[in-house]
Amino acid sequence: MKKRMISLCLAVILLFCTEVEPLYAMGSVQKAEPGGVELEGENETQPDEPSDVSGGDAEKEECTVKFDFAGGTVTGISGTSVEMKVKKGETIQFQQIPIPAKTGYKFQCWVDEAGQQYDLNNPQPVQSDLTWTAVWAPITYTIKFTAGGGTGQMSPQVFRYDEEKALATNTFTRKGYVFTGWTCKIEGVSYTYLQGASVLNLSNQDGAEITFQATWKRGAYTIRFHANGGTGEMSDVAVEYGKNKTLPKNKFKRTGYTYVGWNTRPDGKGINYADKEKVKSLTDEDGGTVVLYAVWSGNPYKVKYDGNGATSGTMAVSSHFYGTASSLSKNKFKKKGFTFAGWNTSKDGKGKSYSNGAKVSNLTTKKDDTVTLYAKWKAVKYTITYYPRGGKMPKSPKKTYTANNAFTLPRPTRKGYDFDGWYKTSSLKKRIGEIKKGNTGNLKLYAKWKKCTTKATKGSAKITSCKATGTGKVTVKATIKKRIASSDDYYYLVYMNPMSQNVYKAAAKVYKKTKITFNLKTSENQGYVTSMFGIAVKKSGKYHLLSGTSYVNNPEKAASNKSKYKPGKTKKGIQFSSTLDEVLSCDAKQNFMNFTVSMVCNNGTVPYKYNGKTYYFNGMDIYRQIVMECNKRNIVVTAQVMLDWTPGQTDLIAPKARVAGAAPYYSWNVTSNSSREKMEAIFSYLGMIFGRKECYVSNWILGNEINNPAGWHYKGSMSEKAYFKAYAYAFRALYYGVRSQYSNARLFICMDNYWNTAVSGGYSVKYSIAAFVKQLKNIQKGLKWNLAYHAYSSPLTYTNFWDGFGITNNVSTPYITMKNIKVLTNYIKKTYGSSVRIILSEQGYSSTWGQANQAAALAYSYYIAACNPMIDAFIIRSYADHPVEVAQGLSMGISGKEAFNVFKYMDTSKSTKYTKKYLGMLGAKSWKKIVPGYKSSRITGMYRKT
Repeated sequence: MKKRMISLCLAVILLFCTEVEPLYAMGSVQKAEPGGVELEGENETQPDEPSDVSGGDAEKEECTVKFDFAGGTVTGISGTSVEMKVKKGETIQFQQIPIPAKTGYKFQCWVDEAGQQYDLNNPQPVQSDLTWTAVWAPITYTIKFTAGGGTGQMSPQVFRYDEEKALATNTFTRKGYVFTGWTCKIEGVSYTYLQGASVLNLSNQDGAEITFQATWKRGAYTIRFHANGGTGEMSDVAVEYGKNKTLPKNKFKRTGYTYVGWNTRPDGKGINYADKEKVKSLTDEDGGTVVLYAVWSGNPYKVKYDGNGATSGTMAVSSHFYGTASSLSKNKFKKKGFTFAGWNTSKDGKGKSYSNGAKVSNLTTKKDDTVTLYAKWKAVKYTITYYPRGGKMPKSPKKTYTANNAFTLPRPTRKGYDFDGWYKTSSLKKRIGEIKKGNTGNLKLYAKWKKCTTKATKGSAKITSCKATGTGKVTVKATIKKRIASSDDYYYLVYMNPMSQNVYKAAAKVYKKTKITFNLKTSENQGYVTSMFGIAVKKSGKYHLLSGTSYVNNPEKAASNKSKYKPGKTKKGIQFSSTLDEVLSCDAKQNFMNFTVSMVCNNGTVPYKYNGKTYYFNGMDIYRQIVMECNKRNIVVTAQVMLDWTPGQTDLIAPKARVAGAAPYYSWNVTSNSSREKMEAIFSYLGMIFGRKECYVSNWILGNEINNPAGWHYKGSMSEKAYFKAYAYAFRALYYGVRSQYSNARLFICMDNYWNTAVSGGYSVKYSIAAFVKQLKNIQKGLKWNLAYHAYSSPLTYTNFWDGFGITNNVSTPYITMKNIKVLTNYIKKTYGSSVRIILSEQGYSSTWGQANQAAALAYSYYIAACNPMIDAFIIRSYADHPVEVAQGLSMGISGKEAFNVFKYMDTSKSTKYTKKYLGMLGAKSWKKIVPGYKSSRITGMYRKT
C-alpha cells in the first residue's frame, strides 16, 4: 500500500513537470559532502523499511549526480549546484531531486550534458556520473498605458524578464500640452520615464501588469504684434497654454487713424481682442506664434463748407473718415457776379483745391477735426459803356470790371460845366460814382453836367450841425448854396488841425448837393467824435476849405456808458501804491492812481485804430482788475494822466520841451498832426478801457502841478501862451476821449499850493487857473473843468499846519493850505461857480514831528474837507514811507503808525473815539469849535453842494 501511494505521488509530479511548472522537493537537499548525500526528514530511508532503490548490493559502485542550478538557487543551499551519490544502476528518488528558484524566471526542467531532458515519468537508472542543468524560462509582464488627461489609445506592451526594450512611442495627445514622459508606481515607489526610454525587469512576477500614465506640461507659444500699417515697436510676449495673459498696451501709432484693438487677421476678419484684454489659449501649438494685427479705424472728421463771400445758399457739414474715399457735398452756394470754381483749403485760394463733389479721403489726420473748405469763385467780366453827353473822356477809361474790382469812375470834362456824376439811365436817374466790390451787371452810364464857374473859397459852405445823435453816432450837416467847381463831384468832411486851423486829411465824402449830411460811427473810429471838422472840395490833389470849423458839441451823447456820477460814500481817500490791499486795509472810499504814457505804450500788443492809423497799446490788465474791484466796492477811482519820457514816444513831447531828464513829466506836443493824433488816440483808448459800466474811472486829472512846469510839467522854452494853450488843448482832447465813452466822468486840472506865489520858472495857482480857462475858451467854449488841488503845508515839512506862518484868510495869501482852504473854495465858487468841483488829490503830513502830530493833522484836515461843500475828496499821499521822501526828511506814510487807526476810523461812527484825544494838541475843546460847519453827518457821509 505504501508503494502505491509513492507511485501515485510520482505520477502527479511528472504531470506538473510536463506543464513546465517548477517542482518543489518534499524535503531539503544539502550540498554533497565527500562520500555522498544524506536525505533528511521524510526522504530519509528508515531502517525497518525495505530500500526503494532496487538491484545491486551495497557494495555496488557509486555514481555522482550533479544538479547545476544554472543561476538559480535552492533554499538551504548556499552554492550554485548540488551533488548526490547514487548506486550504479539505481534510479534517483523523486524526493531527492532539488527544486531550484530564480528571480524573474520559471523553472522548466533538468537536462543533461547532451541536452536530454530528464524524464520524470520514466526515470532511468544511473549508470555513470551525470550533470543535470536547470532550464529556465523568463517570466513576462505587461505595461499598460493611460493618457493622463490626454486622448487616444495605446496597446499594452509585453516584456520578458532580463529583456531590455524601449517603451512604445507615445500616441496620446492632449490639446495645448506637450508630452513629457511616463510615470508609474512599482511596489509603492513612483518612477518616471522619458519618451522611448529602455526599461528592464520592472517586475519579477509572471503576468504582472504595470500602469504607465502619460505626463504633460503646458505648451508655450508666442504672441507677436504687427503694426498693420502703423509705426512703432512692440516686444513679443511668451504665454503658457491654459493660463490668462493680459495683452500689453498698444504702442503703435498710425497717422490719421485711431487704434481700436487687435485681430488675428490683417484684414480684421479674424478674432478681435481689445487693448489690454486678458487672453487664454490662443493656440495649442507648442512653440507656435500667434500674430495679432493692430486694428485701425480711420479718424472721423467733418468738412465745413464756407461760402467765402457767397450771397446766398447754405450747406450742412459732411462727415468723412480718414483713409476712406468719400464725396464732398455738391455746392449750393451762390455769389452774385461769380461762378463757382471748386473748393480750396485756404480762403485766399492758395491752398489745395478740390472739384465740386470730388472724392476725398485724407483731408486731416486729427480725430473729430473740422476742415473748412472755402468756395472758389471766378469773377464774371462785365462791360461799361460811357455816354459823356458833350463831355470829353480821359484817356483809357476802364470799360470792363468784375465784382472783385473797386475803382472810381473816370471824370469827363466839359468847358464851362461842372461834372455832376454818372447815371445809370438816360433820364439821369440812379447816380453812381464808383464801382464797388460786389457790383455786377453790364453798365450804360450817362454824364450829367451843370453850368458852374464858382471857385472854392472859405465861407462857401456852412456847417449847420455837428453833434452826436446817439450812442456811437455822429452827424455833421452843412449847406453849400452855390455849387463849387472842383476835380470831382464830391464835398468832403475834413479833419482840421485845431492849432493851425489847416486841413490835413479827409474823414468822409458825399456827392455835391446844396445840403449835405455825413453820418459817422464811432465804432469805426473814435476820432469822429473827438476831432475838429471842416467842409472842403478837392482840386488838383489838394483840399480847399469851404467852411468854418467845428467840434462835435455834445460828445457825451455818443457814450455807451451814461451811468450817473457817484462821488463816493465819504471824501476819505489814499493814493494807490503797490496793492489794493493798502486801500482796503485803511477803509478808503477814494482811490487815486497814476497812468503814464510808458504804462500805456510800452509792450503794446492791443491794436487800436484812430483816424485811419493803427496803434498798439498795453492791455493795462492789472489796472483794469484794480478799477473793477474798486467799482464793485463803491470806491471812487481817480486817475492822473502824465507824459513821461518814453523811448520811441518822445514825439509826444512838445518840441521845445524835449530834453531828456529835465523833469519827471512833460508838456504835450499838440502842433504836429501825427503827435496830436497819437495823444488823442491814447486818451480815447484810456477812455474806452476805463469807461465801461463794469470798469470805469470817475475822475480824470491831466498832468501834475502844471503851475510848476520846471518841476512837474516841463515846458522848456515854450512861451507862456503856447504852454497854456497846449495844456488847454490836451485837456480838451482828454475831455472828449473820456466823456464820449463815459458821459459823466469828470475832468480836472492839477495845481500845487502856491496860490499867489511861484517857484522859479513857474506860475501861481490863481494865475494858472485863469490862463488855462482863457485858452480853453479860445479852443472850445462850454467844457466843464474841475480842480485837483494839493493842499500841503507850507513849508512842506511843517506837520502842524494850523500853526502855519504867513498864511492868511484872504485871497491875497501866498499859499493855501488846509489852514485856509476856504479861501480857495470861496474864490472858485465866486469866480467860476460851484459847478467847478475841487478834490484835494494829494497831501500828507510827516511823522518826523511825532506820530501824534501826524495823526492830529490828518484828522483835522479831513474834518475841514469833509465839512466844506465845494470839496469832493481828501486823498492822502502815502500808505507807507517812501525812501526818497525819507531822505528829504519826510515820513508821510501811515502804515504801522498812530495815524493809521485815526485815518481808518475818522470817517466812521467811531471817529471821535480815535480823534478826540488830539483836541488838546490843537488847543480846542471840541471839533465843532475849530472846524467850520462841523457836523458828524458830514464826517461820515458825502457833504457837497453844486
